[in-house]
Amino acid sequence: MRGELDDALARLARRDELKRRLAAEPPPAPGPPVTTQPAPPTPVDEVTAAVRQVVSRYPDMAVTLSVHTGSSAALLRVQWTAGEVTVTVGPATTDVRSPAPAPAQPPVAGAGPPAWPAGAGQPWAGPADSAATGRSAARLANLIRSDPSLLDGYENQR
Repeated sequence: MRGELDDALARLARRDELKRRLAAEPPPAPGPPVTTQPAPPTPVDEVTAAVRQVVSRYPDMAVTLSVHTGSSAALLRVQWTAGEVTVTVGPATTDVRSPAPAPAQPPVAGAGPPAWPAGAGQPWAGPADSAATGRSAARLANLIRSDPSLLDGYENQR
């Protein structure tokens, strides 16, 4: 009980001190009015306005696009919702720092196995079933038997 009373008295003393200091200080001088200018439009804003204008002319149209500027990206969806054109902005799903890998080419019948070892960042995306994996291992073994120099320097890579 005594602690609560001491706390209340300490708060009152701090409040009185603050009021005394505020009364002793002159009020701040009025400065020029602060005006904020609108920020210049960004490339994303300009693209959005252009796409929105086109979609507004076609009520059955919806557009989804990815806009990349510098190191940032945005995924935009411009569509008609409840009788008006709306823009939904979300994060882009790709990393803009590195380009997307090229799609893998389907294997050509009778072309044989790919060159081994594959180049950096270009692993061979072969069949995933176990029978095909066994055949792939056999083909790799045949490649190594026919050209043992493929393993030169392998010990240094570990």
